[in-house]
Amino acid sequence: MLFTPEPQSSLTQSHSYRPDIDGLRAIAIMVVVAFHTRLSLFRGGYIGVDVFLVISGYLIGSLVYRDIRRNKFSFLRFYERRAKRILPALLTMLFVCDIIAFALLSPLELRDYCAQAVAAVASSSNIFYWLRSNYFNPVSAFKPLLMTWSLGIEEQFYLFFPLALFLLHKFGRRYLFPLISAGCLLSFVVCAATVYTYPSAAFYLLPTRAWELGLGVLIAIYEVDRGGPSKLSKSGASVLGWIGLMLILVPAVVFTEGTRFPGVTALLPTVGAGCLILAGGGFVNNKLLASRPMVFIGLISYSWYLWHWPLMSFARIVTGGLLSVPGAALIAIFSLGLAVLSHRFIERPFRGSSTPAARLFPRYAALLLILGAAPLTGYLQSGWPGRIPDLVSAEASVREVEKNPCLADFDDVAPRLHAPCVVEGANGSKMAILGDSHAAALAPAIRELAVSRGYGFEQLTKASCPPVFDVTLRWSLHPTFERACAAFNLAVLEHVTNERNIVAVVLAGFWSAPLSKDSNQSYRDAIKLQSERDISEAENNSNLHLGLLNAISVLRRSGKRVVVVADVPRFDLDPMSSVRNIMIRRRGTLATLVCSHLFSLDAVPEQSLLKPADMTADGQVRLAAREGGAQVMDLRGNLCPLSRCRFWENGVLYYSDQSHLTLAGAEHALRGQDSLNLLLTQGGQ
Repeated sequence: MLFTPEPQSSLTQSHSYRPDIDGLRAIAIMVVVAFHTRLSLFRGGYIGVDVFLVISGYLIGSLVYRDIRRNKFSFLRFYERRAKRILPALLTMLFVCDIIAFALLSPLELRDYCAQAVAAVASSSNIFYWLRSNYFNPVSAFKPLLMTWSLGIEEQFYLFFPLALFLLHKFGRRYLFPLISAGCLLSFVVCAATVYTYPSAAFYLLPTRAWELGLGVLIAIYEVDRGGPSKLSKSGASVLGWIGLMLILVPAVVFTEGTRFPGVTALLPTVGAGCLILAGGGFVNNKLLASRPMVFIGLISYSWYLWHWPLMSFARIVTGGLLSVPGAALIAIFSLGLAVLSHRFIERPFRGSSTPAARLFPRYAALLLILGAAPLTGYLQSGWPGRIPDLVSAEASVREVEKNPCLADFDDVAPRLHAPCVVEGANGSKMAILGDSHAAALAPAIRELAVSRGYGFEQLTKASCPPVFDVTLRWSLHPTFERACAAFNLAVLEHVTNERNIVAVVLAGFWSAPLSKDSNQSYRDAIKLQSERDISEAENNSNLHLGLLNAISVLRRSGKRVVVVADVPRFDLDPMSSVRNIMIRRRGTLATLVCSHLFSLDAVPEQSLLKPADMTADGQVRLAAREGGAQVMDLRGNLCPLSRCRFWENGVLYYSDQSHLTLAGAEHALRGQDSLNLLLTQGGQ
């Protein structure tokens, strides 16, 4: 896997054990764990996985290529070793996580976990997460099996690499090194290009990561062909070792989640790992990496990698994302203890097992089927809602918000102009709501009001795309998004202004999201798309004002009456997490142990929810509405009576998460809204 095929001393006597490779693994796992713990010093610690990939390519390449050259390679023996090395610890971790998930997760959460577990068993986690979420998206913290994405890459690598190397050696031995080099170069070019257009694909998929594994393979082939490691002078090896160490540690400290990665930036840790492998006789390798503490951590790195993330993720799930850095650090230390036990009592005994392949493969296959069938059943059964019937209705309202059929996806550039997104009215006139997912959350309740008054209705919404014009939203996690958002808003405004039956328009959005501190979003000029230039806080605020004013002005000039919705209060704690912790008692008990926050359904003082970005956005929205001649609809009055905000009342859930209203919440917030009633009674200007 990412860590070692087996102790290197067991490969062949000619390939002597290198403790510094274990020390290199130790550096990689420590920066990864530090990143997952959210230690501010290692915000780029995710580069540790790139180091693991190079190590894995080197070790597997050495093992396979040496045996192929000696005519001793056996596919059966290769996969037998992989199974003994990979599966025991992985299957144990999955089994324990299945139990934890069943005990702590709600039906909706368990359904999502079960999908992850099936993908992990099928060695396709990287493909699953590529289709589902960006690695750096905050929602990824709530996916307990996220770390298996890298295992999926390597397991897929194992499927084709031995055969490809065998065929290249047999039919094109002279061109083997150049062909693999060319393949690595092609993979790197694709990765460097894709990271600008499809960053999740560049991050998760084997074709865009193969060059990192390939670098390790090339070093292995070079050494095998030369009859051993490169013989650098002691001083030369020391210099190369220090260079390699800096190429790993500097990105681990300097890079952030906003760094465009992988691609060219991934060259630093990848080349750094290669340098350290080549610098076997230098000071860094002999004195630092080969020290007993580093070797010890390297030996248990696979188990530590398997255990630390699921435990942190489950803790973040039950605390609604409020797990503190000290709390995460304690979990990291606890998972280190589990890793020691796993290595001692699971990895080593199974790896040294003499069970023949004829019996070994059927046993592992049976275990994989069992561990795949259980979560598959859970997924098909929607997380077994009968376990916690009191949560069914609350989670159903959450699912309604998440599965809104009229919310266009990230890459969509046109609204969905079909039922149920478009409803014809009895009097021929229509209302339309424009905006992002916050607008989509309000849309069903506004549609009900419009239809009840004889109006038609159109929902013209796109995920994370606020309704602004000549300004767009840039999102570093999705480089193509700003262009798609600009095109979508242009298409929507053209449609609305040309549709005479639309007489009234509601504009709603998560206005403050790009203004929040450390946000990976910003309001940008829609003409100068994909500009890498950083913008100031003042320019970001001004762009919100200008973009919204432009949208209002265009709509007003076409004869539409416009209402702008001031955004809803947003809670620090996920309201649904509080509901789950109350209804699943053991979960609530665990949550209070790892988080000091009091989980309750009580109202929260409105003043405690006000954030600088929210107040700034509210001021810009109101100013743009006043200047453009639009009405402002404030939902706080109903949601926060007497300045105390509620997300749950009399068994009814008003919020699906920190900032999105449920249908019941939207209906509650819209009651008695004068500006909306004015739209419904007067229509156009």
